[in-house]
Amino acid sequence: ASSGRVLAGHGTINARIEFEGTAELTAQGGALNVTGVVADVGTIRVGSTPAVLNMSNSMSTAVTNNGIVMSDGTLQGGTITVASIAQSIRGAGTVTSPIVNNGALEAQGGTLVFTNPANDWDGGSNSGHLRASGGGTLEIQDNAAFNFGGSVIAVEASRVLFSGVDSSLIGSSALQLTGGKFQSTNTVHIHGGVIVGAGPASTIEVGVNRFLEFEPTASTTLNGDLVLINNNITAKAGASFSGAGALIVADKSNLTAAATSTINVLVSNHGGFHPGGFLSVGRTDLRDYEQSDLGDLFVDLAGTGLNQYDRMVVNGDVLLDGTLHVRIQPGFVPVAGNQFNIISAINVFDTFAQVQTSGMPSGFYLQVV
Repeated sequence: ASSGRVLAGHGTINARIEFEGTAELTAQGGALNVTGVVADVGTIRVGSTPAVLNMSNSMSTAVTNNGIVMSDGTLQGGTITVASIAQSIRGAGTVTSPIVNNGALEAQGGTLVFTNPANDWDGGSNSGHLRASGGGTLEIQDNAAFNFGGSVIAVEASRVLFSGVDSSLIGSSALQLTGGKFQSTNTVHIHGGVIVGAGPASTIEVGVNRFLEFEPTASTTLNGDLVLINNNITAKAGASFSGAGALIVADKSNLTAAATSTINVLVSNHGGFHPGGFLSVGRTDLRDYEQSDLGDLFVDLAGTGLNQYDRMVVNGDVLLDGTLHVRIQPGFVPVAGNQFNIISAINVFDTFAQVQTSGMPSGFYLQVV
């Protein structure tokens, strides 16, 4: 085909495809089976359902100028190597072909689903991009836990969804959210960078009873607010948090900050917060802390020494509401007059609406001052 022309339709092409300039190949109205070699084409397009593009042979998008554009149809067949970000697979639809992602897979304005468990999500150099924009959802389906070293990017109320398996965003990875959501049905370990852009809040959501863990090498920069949705969130010692945005623990979510951890941002708690570890004692440092009427703060007491009860050391201000839960650990018997400085801050405003205790000897009670 000559430059500027489009070969569109369904049927079978057995010949070698070597187009000129910007000429396009488009599957529409049914199944287009391409059994010959694709050597040169401007753009490959897959139209709306029932369009199916079946590429019998393996190919690289390096033979295109603008990659593969999906419009709700299906792409299937041999292995496709995505050569670059400019030569990406993007749009909406379903891709069942095996993919080697050396460039970008991007949902734009709809749902783009990749279903082949043989996919290499970040390519040979761990640099591939998984993107969602324009309100789209990029769904990555797999059947075995995988490590990812590229970039996950979601903007403009869009979503990147990891479906079906555990994943680790390794040290070279970058999770970039600007008003977007990263979601996983299964456990996620974050070892690399998280960058949240200014503007509407961004979200990380992990399935109920799974785990979201900020590992010791994780580095989170909040230029805007980040909402965490999961009932088993852990910020491990060494994980860093910085920026002007807030780390928001959503209703019915739980954040555990490990002993000696530092969260150098505002923690806004509408769920549960466990400083110093879960059912253990330790110190957690924060920049600021606020707790809504829905929030719960959980502290453990194992003795009167500074290293025997949970402590929140806040470099700025604390605004309190909600519930304080105090657990007396087995083996510790408090006596009248014991004091526990569980929160230290420049300023503490208001107080807890209620206090609940467990393990307290009969006849004793705690008074919050």
